[in-house]
Amino acid sequence: MEFEDVEDFNVDIGDFVLVTVHGKKINSFKHYVAEVVGKKENEFEVHYMKRIQPSYAFIFEEADIYTADSKDIVRKLPKPNVLQGTRRTMTKLTFAVDFLSYNVH
Repeated sequence: MEFEDVEDFNVDIGDFVLVTVHGKKINSFKHYVAEVVGKKENEFEVHYMKRIQPSYAFIFEEADIYTADSKDIVRKLPKPNVLQGTRRTMTKLTFAVDFLSYNVH
């Protein structure tokens, strides 16, 4: 699958992106939705989201911040739609994107 260079996306802090996370085995990878919380020269600091299966709604689960190389940013996502939850359920975010062609977790 060929993707545009991340520089074409003009990714800024506060944007949501689809990130490739490589596994230990060769050609092993998964995609995750993340919010960009920081920017460095060729890297982004991101806060990964967890997919609520079987839907394509996402929640923030952990407060950990990770570094993602700019070449691992697959695409910039549109602004999310917010599905408000109760105090017991977390706020869920959805995106107007067809995630079926991606291995999203």
